Amino acid sequence: MKKLILILLGLPFVGLAQDIENRMNDIKSMYKTSKSLHSDRTKSDCINVNWEEKAARPTEDYKQSATYCNYGEGYSRLTFEMSWWETRVTGEYYFYQDIFTDDANVLDFNQKDNLYFIYFVFSDSGPERKKVRLYFNEDGDPIKLISRGEYYGEEDTREVIIYNKEDLLEVTVDLFHYLQEAQIALIKR
Repeated sequence: MKKLILILLGLPFVGLAQDIENRMNDIKSMYKTSKSLHSDRTKSDCINVNWEEKAARPTEDYKQSATYCNYGEGYSRLTFEMSWWETRVTGEYYFYQDIFTDDANVLDFNQKDNLYFIYFVFSDSGPERKKVRLYFNEDGDPIKLISRGEYYGEEDTREVIIYNKEDLLEVTVDLFHYLQEAQIALIKR
């Protein structure tokens, strides 16, 4: 009887794991399509904005850029870069379905269900880099995070994989901060 109860309690987790695995396969396919379309794009397919934020001390000024590319076939990507001192942050946000509204000059980033993947790299003047990959389900909710470090160009083979919803949401909020900065700059362009 105890075995039957344990099996019945475990079935939802097996189904959830399979759903995540299926979505991961979909995302890999979508990412490959985006990369293929990216190599075929022209500069006219993209909107680019550069700006600089001034700080109290000039060494703390930071430069930012945002590029939004519509690849067609429903795929688009927003790239955000920020650098200051000797630190650099680069993020790529991948969307399925165009995030422009009917007015072709207005971006609509409120459609979170269109976001399927974020790839982020944090690096500083030292030898360390951190790479973060965040995956989303069809509703735009985070389902998996993979983080890996690099030290002096040697990639750390240890990956940190997170499925916990609260931890995923915490990281998502941080990464959405950069997305919002890019959105504002693109809308103001």
